Amino acid sequence: MLKGATATKLLVDKWATISPMSLSYDLFYAVAAILTSPIWCYHLLRTGKWRTDWSGRFGRGDALAPSSNRTLLIHAVSVGELNAIRL
Repeated sequence: MLKGATATKLLVDKWATISPMSLSYDLFYAVAAILTSPIWCYHLLRTGKWRTDWSGRFGRGDALAPSSNRTLLIHAVSVGELNAIRL
């Protein structure tokens, strides 16, 4: 376990090594997310997609039904990965 002074020094050293350009990108994305959030909320409410499976997205979905067949679950991050698996 790190002592308080050592942990603080590591945190300060980490922030000292982050480039100003990286911080500016983070700031830009944070401001863009805040400014566009009303548009996203309106879109989600209008299309009804705000009711999608939020609990399933965070790992609280229903368990798979037991099956006599063997099951292999594959996690794909993008549509391209999913299409590559199907080939």
